[in-house]
Amino acid sequence: MYKLLLSILVCCFFYQASAQKVITKIADDVCKNFETEIKQGANESAEQILQRLMVSSMVKYEKDINKAFGIDIFNDSNTEAGRELGVKIGKLLATDCSTFLEYITKQNDGQVNKAENLYDKAEALSQKGQYNQAIELYNQAILINPAYPKYYNSRGIAYYRLQNYYRAIGDFYLSTDLDSTNHLPYYNIAYSLYHLGDYKTSLQMVEKTIETNHYYCVAHNLKGLLLDDDNLEEALSCYRKAFNCDTTNLVHSFNVGYALYRQYNYTEAIGFLLKYYEENHENQDLLSYIGVCYNNLGEYNKALSFHDKVINMTNSKQWIPFYNRGMVYYDSGDYVAALKDFKQARSIDSSDLDIDIYIIRTLIKAGQYNDAIQVANKCIELHDDVAGFYDVRAQAYKELNKFQLAINDYYTSLDLYPNDCEVHFYIGQLYDLLNQKNKAHLAYQKAKEMGCDQPELNSL
Repeated sequence: MYKLLLSILVCCFFYQASAQKVITKIADDVCKNFETEIKQGANESAEQILQRLMVSSMVKYEKDINKAFGIDIFNDSNTEAGRELGVKIGKLLATDCSTFLEYITKQNDGQVNKAENLYDKAEALSQKGQYNQAIELYNQAILINPAYPKYYNSRGIAYYRLQNYYRAIGDFYLSTDLDSTNHLPYYNIAYSLYHLGDYKTSLQMVEKTIETNHYYCVAHNLKGLLLDDDNLEEALSCYRKAFNCDTTNLVHSFNVGYALYRQYNYTEAIGFLLKYYEENHENQDLLSYIGVCYNNLGEYNKALSFHDKVINMTNSKQWIPFYNRGMVYYDSGDYVAALKDFKQARSIDSSDLDIDIYIIRTLIKAGQYNDAIQVANKCIELHDDVAGFYDVRAQAYKELNKFQLAINDYYTSLDLYPNDCEVHFYIGQLYDLLNQKNKAHLAYQKAKEMGCDQPELNSL
């Protein structure tokens, strides 16, 4: 039994040795012929030359193959065996045939260089805005080297510029499939989805961008934009991260400033907005925001200068600059100038009811109480469902000591807008003036229950 087993092992050993000898012989022959053809200036690819020479050598050593492997290698039923033999020969060539290695490396380098040249030309065209022509060259580069992620990312950008967002996103995803460590394609997906209005998926991708590269500053800014509508506080945190990451990007400065502006934090907002203003003198909205900040900080001359600039830039054809400048005059106590600007704003656009309310308030501040009531009456005839008109008319009635009429207007205001706790406080003041202390107390108490914690200054 042991002798039989030993005989089998010996036979297997000699079989394997004989097979390996044939493989080495064929590989040596292929390598030698390969060197000859290269010296003679072969124009075929390495794969084409190798396939032809391997077939030739296998025909040459057909008997040796049949003897060593016990098969007819060229019989149709032995196709798989022939393929496996070819793989073994190829592996040996790849390790032992230096000429083959040099040729295929040189050929691959040439293909890589060709792809890179096409890519560089495509990039140049893209920079010039010739995106369709650029895409054609990106396509050619990808055909040569389909495993290079930056080609897909760049082609995606070209598609994005053509507003072909879905093809762009497809290319960005292909780029991430080939290289999951590069943050740029993730950001480009997020940015494309942001413009398509898919904020949820965009937010997921921008968070992936930040996870991949926390120091990619614009990703924090984009995250802020995505959160801005629903969570201004968190958006501001993102804008600050973007700004701290790159203080040279003035867009980051503007977004921080504008978020602070909307939080009424004018003291801090003004610094960020002015930084953006250093290189953006023609942005009308920016100038208006800066003017409003200065007004709320009590720096009226600076505020006026910025609103004057906007009025000049718009050729006096927009109502908002006049309204904003009117607010500066109003807050600074120049009621004549304020009234003039508010009326000018109304002549341009009569649809904004805040203008009418401030016209009435300015008349009251100027002591023109009857005029204020007349304007309020006209506004109420046209808009009897606007609580603000009853509020300002009540103020005018109060100044004329018509306290009950003022109380009636305030109650009408509450019917229209029940959640205004300050109106209850004003009613309390009027009842105080009428010496109706119990009603005054109830009004003050209601105001406090609704969140107005002002003391009963006039409850004497």
